[in-house]
Amino acid sequence: MNSLKQKNKKGISLIVLVVTIVVIIILVVTVLYNITDGKIFGVANESVFKNDLRVIEEEFEMFVQTKAAQSVGKFEIESLNAADNGLTYNTKTNDRETNIYDVIPTAKRGYYGEFEIIKGELYYKGDVEQKLIWAKELGIGIIPYEIVDGVLISANSNLLLLDSTGTVRIPYNVTKIGEGVFNNLEGLTRVIIPGSVKEIGKNAFSNNTSLQEVIMEEGVETISNQAFYNCTNLTNVQIPNTVTYIGRHAFRVTKNLTSINLPDSISDIGTQAFSDSGIKNVILPNSLKFIRTQIFGNCDNLEKVKIPSSVTTINHGAFASCEKLNNIDTSENSNFIFENNCLYTKDYKTLLAVTGSVSSITINENTEEISNYTLLGMGNIKDIYIYQLV
Repeated sequence: MNSLKQKNKKGISLIVLVVTIVVIIILVVTVLYNITDGKIFGVANESVFKNDLRVIEEEFEMFVQTKAAQSVGKFEIESLNAADNGLTYNTKTNDRETNIYDVIPTAKRGYYGEFEIIKGELYYKGDVEQKLIWAKELGIGIIPYEIVDGVLISANSNLLLLDSTGTVRIPYNVTKIGEGVFNNLEGLTRVIIPGSVKEIGKNAFSNNTSLQEVIMEEGVETISNQAFYNCTNLTNVQIPNTVTYIGRHAFRVTKNLTSINLPDSISDIGTQAFSDSGIKNVILPNSLKFIRTQIFGNCDNLEKVKIPSSVTTINHGAFASCEKLNNIDTSENSNFIFENNCLYTKDYKTLLAVTGSVSSITINENTEEISNYTLLGMGNIKDIYIYQLV
């Protein structure tokens, strides 16, 4: 009996000893981590991660070289796109289910869902900030954003999409730029939007006072409300022939935007879309039917507007406070006439706008109605001559 008790005591003592050692190890690790601020373990993690990324890069390059060798002169690397749900390139003939892990198999072990290949470029899109930094150090492109059903949504990590030249290139797997995604992004000077993007969302690039150039490729269809509002240094905007709608205030307060090409594909432009801009001359699209309220209001530099034959309605105040606007070309439109700085309906019955910096106006004798806000901003007018007003 005494022998059994002694054995039990030894067993209990051994358990206590093991527990004590484990506790001491935990305490030591905690102290070391606090002393080094996690740097020892961080270095180890960095080394492992970067080694894995180098292997993944080698697998990617080997895949490209193999495909190029298999179809000499036919394989186009820019046609290569891959993600978790598919793999495509111009010489692909097999029908079996393939995806990005056929290109970089190592990524499936521990990095599932963290890589994409877009137009022949390998990108990392993890959600750990330190890993994004390490990937960038190795020269791997960064996709830090989150896409929900093709929509690029707002996230602080979008800042990492801004390259050293101040350029943001929207990736080809984005179909819509979400609301406010790049609002007030410090240092942004240039935006390139591919044709895969069908809609530029509300306030997507608003309040970027350093933004100078916007390039939209064929395929973009909608520029939503306030998309480029208050981009005060914007000087160059390229709008493709696929855009059909420009929303309210889309380019409002763009004082350095002196010219813009509005393709005939555009059928609707929202209220105040270009008000307070620096535009000098405008040729409106041939498919436009409505010129909405203050669409060019307070455009101090606006000198000439050409109204196409398609326009049937011009709302009040469309050209309010445009002191340099002395030429509204209605030669191709049978619905309106412009003479002596006054814009009328073709029968002269309604006075729609008075433009330019004039001190007096003489209203046509056939005029029966003056539209609301006709004289808005015309502070220089001293005399108005009216023959008949019903």
